[in-house]
Amino acid sequence: SSRTCRPTRGSTAIHAIAQLKCRGIETRLWIVGCERQEATGYREDLEMLCGELGVWGRVPFLGYRKDIAALLRAGDFFLLPSTSEDFPLTILEAQESGAIAIAAPTAGIPEVIHGRTGYLVKPDHPYGYADRMEMLLQREDVAETIRRSARQFAVDSHGVEHFARKSLGCTTRS
Repeated sequence: SSRTCRPTRGSTAIHAIAQLKCRGIETRLWIVGCERQEATGYREDLEMLCGELGVWGRVPFLGYRKDIAALLRAGDFFLLPSTSEDFPLTILEAQESGAIAIAAPTAGIPEVIHGRTGYLVKPDHPYGYADRMEMLLQREDVAETIRRSARQFAVDSHGVEHFARKSLGCTTRS
């Protein structure tokens, strides 16, 4: 059957990886998660797109995983070009793990990605995602500064100690 790939967050990420390939930059994109029943054909569309763009070997589909924290620690970036997120805990997990979050400015995402904690890129702009990744791969000093700032932000504003202090009404000593 001849289907066209609907614009999705998966297709934006795949197009970004293809753009990096065209620029001579070797990258891999792990797609994690299972297809929902209402999205039947989604994975097939993405696999077809990988073939069309010549990135099949660079985009493994990992399916459902219980080791997300380990995957985040192993990766350099966490891409979330989604158009329908509330408050994505996955971004905080990525920040705490050291993966630089590059995500769409949707719903609660700008609350956790601002300034030095990651990058906001339109959900349908694969060149923007590719540009950010390329710059960060070339500028390890900038990437390390973002990783440290994001990790500190995640711990300070959303970590266990933060919620314990907030719940108990405690303040920190000066």
